[in-house]
Amino acid sequence: TPPAQHQVPIYQALAASPCRVFLAVAGGSHCQFNLPNLACDFGEATCTPAPAITREQQHQVAYRYVVPWLNAVLKGDCSAWNQRILDMPTDADISFELDCDTCAVTGTTGPGTGSRGHLRVYPNPAGEYVQVATANFDGPIIIALIDKFGRVLQRQEGESGLPMGINLQGLAPGGYLIWAEGIGTVGYEVVMKR
Repeated sequence: TPPAQHQVPIYQALAASPCRVFLAVAGGSHCQFNLPNLACDFGEATCTPAPAITREQQHQVAYRYVVPWLNAVLKGDCSAWNQRILDMPTDADISFELDCDTCAVTGTTGPGTGSRGHLRVYPNPAGEYVQVATANFDGPIIIALIDKFGRVLQRQEGESGLPMGINLQGLAPGGYLIWAEGIGTVGYEVVMKR
C-alpha cells in the first residue's frame, strides 16, 4: 500500500490533533501487520520493492513505539514514550514525521513523582451530558474529553472537589476518555455514550 496514497493523507488530515505521528518501518510492508493470507501473500510477492524484513522483525519495531505510546495515553506513564520521541531521529529501523511535543503530563506523573486522582463519572453509560466529580486533586484542574483517535474534543478548567458537566450532544455513540490533571495528580475514566 503506497504511503503517499493512503497513510500520509490520513496523517495530514489529523492536523488539528494535539499529537500525530507517522512512522514507517524500514523494509516493512502493509500486509506484514496482518496474518498470512493468500491475497496479501500474492500482493507482497508482486510488489516492488518486496519486504526486506520478516513479519516478526516488523512487529518488534512497531511494538517499540506502540507499547510506550499506549502506556502514555492510557496509563499516564510518559517516561518511555518521551524517550522514544528522543530516540526517533537515530533509529535506523524507521522513518517518521512527528507533530507532537513530549507527553503532556511529563514531570507530574509516573513512578514516585505523582499520584492518581479519583474521578467519578456519572451517569455511565451517558446520554447527552455527564458529570465529573474529582477527589485527591490539588489546586486547579483541567479536564479533557478525548476521542478514540486521541483528539481533544473539549477542555475545561475547574477546582478540585467541584463537579463539572461535560456536554456529549452531537457525539457518536461509543467510548471516550475523560482525563483530569491537577498539581502532581492525574486521573482518567472511560465514559460510554449511548
